[in-house]
Parts: sequence; C-alpha cells; structure tokens
Amino acid sequence: KSMFMGGTALFGYENVEKEWCIKKSEEKWVKTIFNLYESGESTKAIKDTLDKAGVETKRTKSGLWNMVTIQKMLANESYTGIHKVHIKSTEKTYSFKVPAIISVSQFKKVQKIIEINRKHSTNARKHNSLLDGLLFCECGLRMASHHQKYTKKTGQVVDQKKYFCRAKEKAWSHSRTSDCKNTKALKMDETDEFILSTVKEVAKNSSLLKEKTKKAAMKEKQQLEQNYVEEKQKIEKKIQRIQRELEEVENLMAEVEFETAMGKKAVSVADKVMRLYEQKHKMQSDELRNSEQTLAELDENLVWVDWIGRFSEELDVRTNKFADKKQFIKGLVDKVVVSAEFGENRDKVVKQQGHSFKLNFNLALVNDHIVYEKDSDKRAGYRVKAGKKSYITDMVYDVTARSGSYKRKKKQ
Repeated sequence: KSMFMGGTALFGYENVEKEWCIKKSEEKWVKTIFNLYESGESTKAIKDTLDKAGVETKRTKSGLWNMVTIQKMLANESYTGIHKVHIKSTEKTYSFKVPAIISVSQFKKVQKIIEINRKHSTNARKHNSLLDGLLFCECGLRMASHHQKYTKKTGQVVDQKKYFCRAKEKAWSHSRTSDCKNTKALKMDETDEFILSTVKEVAKNSSLLKEKTKKAAMKEKQQLEQNYVEEKQKIEKKIQRIQRELEEVENLMAEVEFETAMGKKAVSVADKVMRLYEQKHKMQSDELRNSEQTLAELDENLVWVDWIGRFSEELDVRTNKFADKKQFIKGLVDKVVVSAEFGENRDKVVKQQGHSFKLNFNLALVNDHIVYEKDSDKRAGYRVKAGKKSYITDMVYDVTARSGSYKRKKKQ
C-alpha cells in the first residue's frame, strides 16, 4: 500500500484512510504547472497563472502561490509515481509506489530545462543569449553569459555582452586557485554569429539534410509519429512496473535488517540474503535507467524529425528571427566545447590568443555522403553513409574579448 506517513499532503494528493490518493481538483493544476514550464514559461508566469485562477495553496497564509513551492514541485519525482522517504535514524532512503500524475518522460524533460536554467537563477538576466545552455568550457564547467552596460566617469560607454567560464568564481568561493586555462571571455554577438554560420555550413553540406534524403526523413517522421505514442506508453508502463519491483526489494531488505537487529535471523544468513537482494536491486536500477534513456531517445528522435520538416530548406530565410535561430541550433547541436588557444605575443611571451570550438552534433552530419548502390546506374538506389558527430574549428581570433575597446560618449 502507498502508506501516508503524516504531515501535509503533497499538492495533487490527499490522505484517504492513511493512503496516498490523487486529489482530482489539484491534479489538473499539477499537469498545468509541468506543461507550462515545459513550454518555456517561467515560475513567475506560472505563479501568476495559478493566483489569477484562484487555485488554493496548501500552506501560505496569504493564499497566493510561492515560486519556491513551484520549483520544488517541478523537481519532485513523486509525481511520476515513486515517493522516497529518508529515515534520519538509519540514514537510509526508502521508496514506495504512489499514483502517478505525470509521465516519467515529461519529468525528465523538465529536469533538463531546470538544469539549463539553474546557472542563471541568481543572474537576473535581461538579455537574450543564443548559446546559453550549449557552451561548455574545456575545464568541464558550463559557460555563463553577462551583459555590462554603463558609463564611466571618464565618459567611456561600456556596452559588452560576453560568455565566460565561471571557474575563477567557483575557485574563489572555495578559497582555492582556478586551474582553468580559458582566462579570456568570448564576445557574445561575434561568437553567436560564428557558431550559427558554422552549423549552417555543416547542415548545407550534409547529404542527410539535402532534399532527396529529406523526403526519406519525412517518411521516417510519419512512421515515428505513428509509433511514438504506443511505444512511449509501453515504456512508461515498464518503468512503473520496475518502480514497484524496486519498492518490493527495498521493503524486503528493510525487513531482513529488522529481523537481524531483533535477533530473529542469523547474521550469516542475513548477509547472504542481502547480497541477493542487492544484486536484484542493482539489476532493476540498471533496467530503470535504460528505460528512461530509451524514453529520452524517443523524444530526441521526434525533435529531430520536426527539425527536418521546418529547417531543411531555405536556412537563411527561416533563421532570421532570434527564436528561429535558437531552435535551429538546438535541433542540431548537443553542446559546444570552448578551448583556449595560445601563442607568443610581441614580447615572445606565451599568452592566450583566441579560442577554438568543438561542436558536438546530435546526428552524424559532419562529412557524411551518399553512396550509390551501382555507380553505373544511379537509379538503382543509394544510402547515406554517416559521418562524424563532432566538428573542430581552427583558432578563431575575432570572437575573443580584449580590453581597451569602448565607445566614447559624445560631448553635448
């Protein structure tokens, strides 16, 4: 049974005879919260939606929603049907099944969005950044963005938009020295333009994305869309089954520990049984991760075929708007790794001179090509031979931010 352990019920649920049950009047709002966030709405916008609709909260005295509450709900895995309880006295975490309100697939997609947005949670950004969430420094940290706009006492107008590695900030906060080699920032506009043009070039040269193969891809799109819902439901059911099995194993493990502590079971016997349970628990955990990965791949495939339909023709025309540019890059690129490039300056001292980029694509587009079944008869058919998923640029000098270039304020 999904036993209710006391306290205030999680929004969307209620305590019915000490069991977790879905509260229908709140269930639709839980789904609304996840749907809005997945579609790109901020927690502030979601809060306003709930307040305007008069949705009652669980705890707040004012009766208005709290953004922190919404953020915690979005990160709470209980809504997928598995609730975890941490017991402080034993320092162990146990899980048990509860009725699911949202799918595992949607929860995973929302967590990805949260991860991308988290690094800017205290940045109060007021600027659009094309590559946010895609740029990673070679040291492994995700790169941040910043827009400085002010006038110095000397009359110099500073208007700089940059991407930079946060290694120094993190090192300073932990009272240590940063070992990241990427000490120079990137000029945002120049970097955006360079990466966008590079991605376009790879896309235009890709046989996979050319007209003939686009038609084949569109057929795949139709097939994928037909099978997607059925396959997704099948995997969701499998995940729910594995979650129940994990719960049963954890309960059995807890029972063995209890019987051993009470002297009802010999330690040697208990150790042997626990090893078997732990092996089964590991197998089920691995199966759960694999199922979740399969769900993620299904979602990624659908994103790709949608991209094919929208962007495979007229790239320049369709990527004029900022939102289109962002969607264009997001559909093809998984991440971009930024590396520092060094050389001697005029004083013969080795310094960072610029940056290079490693673009990791979602598909093997780089240097892919068509192979005809018969060279003498091209009507006999063809296949696309996959290329590579990564593309490494040479050193790019113009994207690297350098000191001393400010606009001087005109005198009145």
